[in-house]
Formats: sequence, structure tokens, C-alpha cells
Amino acid sequence: MSFTDPRTSCTEACESRANCAVCGRRKKPIGRSAPLEMANGLCDDDCAGYRLGPRPGHLWPGEFNEEDE
Repeated sequence: MSFTDPRTSCTEACESRANCAVCGRRKKPIGRSAPLEMANGLCDDDCAGYRLGPRPGHLWPGEFNEEDE
């Protein structure tokens, strides 16, 4: 059985940012934990608007380019 790294299909769009329509804060990337110093400033699963559109990407800003290094 072969393993395909899901990051090989990533594009810069995977870093897309979105603001929550409920709380107005920037949403953290889907499925990612926020560093402690950022956690209180981001919208996450605790907010009713996190799962509503617009949806954020799954990478942190700048992370796509780090994968190439």
C-alpha cells in the first residue's frame, strides 16, 4: 500500500484567511491548534460562527512556502 502525502496537493489557497461573521475575529486554520500566544485572538470551534462560511484554509499563513524549503 502506498502513502500519498496530502500536502503535495496544497496550493497557496490552502493558506486562505477568513473572518468570522459572528465574532468578527480571524478564523484559525481548519483542524489546527493555535499557538498559545495567538489562541485568544482567533475564532475557533468554541464560536458558533467557526463552522459557517467563509471557511479558512488548513495551513497557517506562510506555511505553504515553508514546505518547499
